[in-house]
Amino acid sequence: MVYHCVTDIYTEINDARKRLCDGLQELDPEQATFKPVQDEWSVAEILEHLSKVDRALVTRIDKKLVELEQTGPGNGQSISFFPFSMDHISQQAKDRKFKSPEPALPLAGLTIDESLAKLQSSRADLIAMQPRIEARDLSKTTFPHFVFGELNLYQWLAFFGLHENRHRKQIDRLMSTPQFPAR
Repeated sequence: MVYHCVTDIYTEINDARKRLCDGLQELDPEQATFKPVQDEWSVAEILEHLSKVDRALVTRIDKKLVELEQTGPGNGQSISFFPFSMDHISQQAKDRKFKSPEPALPLAGLTIDESLAKLQSSRADLIAMQPRIEARDLSKTTFPHFVFGELNLYQWLAFFGLHENRHRKQIDRLMSTPQFPAR
């Protein structure tokens, strides 16, 4: 997918969120905590991980925006946005398993509903940032990803959707295992 503006990114990440959450609230506790193999995450753990990553990224993006805003107001003109794609990152990540950094590990034992509420809260904060994001050129404002290196803030926004889509596929594989408890 090629992103042509900030609105394109928000549309995609909100669509990814809808795909992520679709049908998960109906899972019972046994289904939510099911693991076919001990070292894999359950649906509840995947959602807890996502809620931690989501909050951390929203906080980091907000901090970067505050730093930029302290340097003075935006130029008041429309911002040049250079279309970009995250296909190269999707290709790099395809078929690779990553070890999550310690702060993003699911250790609290949250329920699906608790994680979904946290995801909803951080997404509301990210949506509220959209006018601030659109007011500046963020193509040169970066911070590193632990695998993919420096990403600018537009790429980080798009990363929300990539990350959620990747974990939705993980959830779908988990739920399609023959041992997954019947509904």
